[in-house]
Amino acid sequence: MEAKHSKHAAGKHAGGATAPEAAEEPREGAPGAEEPPAGEEPPAAAHERRMGRPGRRHGAAWQAAPGEPVRHLDGKGLARPLDPPLLVRRGMLVFAAVAVAVGGVMLFQWVDRVYLSPADEQQALQQSLTREVSLDLPVLAALAPLDDAAIMQSLADAGNVLYERTPVGQNPDGGFDVVKLPADVPLEEAGLLYLQGINNISPASAAKLLNGSWDLEVSRKAGTVLRLHYADFASGDADGAIFAAMESQGLDSTMVTDSGVDDAGNTYQAGTTPEGYGWRVSVIGLSEVYKLSGLPATAQYVGIRLTA
Repeated sequence: MEAKHSKHAAGKHAGGATAPEAAEEPREGAPGAEEPPAGEEPPAAAHERRMGRPGRRHGAAWQAAPGEPVRHLDGKGLARPLDPPLLVRRGMLVFAAVAVAVGGVMLFQWVDRVYLSPADEQQALQQSLTREVSLDLPVLAALAPLDDAAIMQSLADAGNVLYERTPVGQNPDGGFDVVKLPADVPLEEAGLLYLQGINNISPASAAKLLNGSWDLEVSRKAGTVLRLHYADFASGDADGAIFAAMESQGLDSTMVTDSGVDDAGNTYQAGTTPEGYGWRVSVIGLSEVYKLSGLPATAQYVGIRLTA
């Protein structure tokens, strides 16, 4: 009891505090540090061994023991040449050649699209517009008394190349829709162009198809109505196109009973034929019907209607 009192008194005298002192953990290698059990390798030594650096304990650290070899990383891999294998180099050359070829094709297509195609397209458009073609418009008053089959036979006998959009006999109410093609446009080519739609082909192809062609639609739903449509690239304005259309049907100004501009913007003239059929010729700019850039601004879209 006396020894304990003395120790407590000494501690109280030295620290001057009654709170218990925090115990300081001994450091590895320091006096009082906990030694590993017998036969067990110290953690630092085990770490050094895993890292390939066997050593001996020297104070608080482990160092290579005298006479033990110092191990170094194998540097042979760094001394090898950096050139890839022959097979890899050949593959790289083939890939580079293909890349150059593809790049050349893409460059040519870009140059052709940006610089060459517009000039070629304009030249093709002018050729389509200036080539000599004949409309050979049918006279609707002469076809009105005929049935569908007889009308088709009459058109074929005239030497026209015909593309039937709605063949005779397909419509239960009667009537049909047929296109007369330009003489220099093959039927197969015209069929492909019509399937694409006029608004979806180039201006040159559209001019080639429209210049020299017409569309005849026969309706039997309420009496007999014949409608003839075509593009006029020659007249230059609406009045000239109306005059040319009336002349092709054997009509003149003495038969006109009505004229003007309708709500849709069509310039028209209308009247009655000597046979008693009502007729109407209407004209509007071709650009109002087909949204294609490059077609002449003076081109007109003509419609002739005959009611029997």
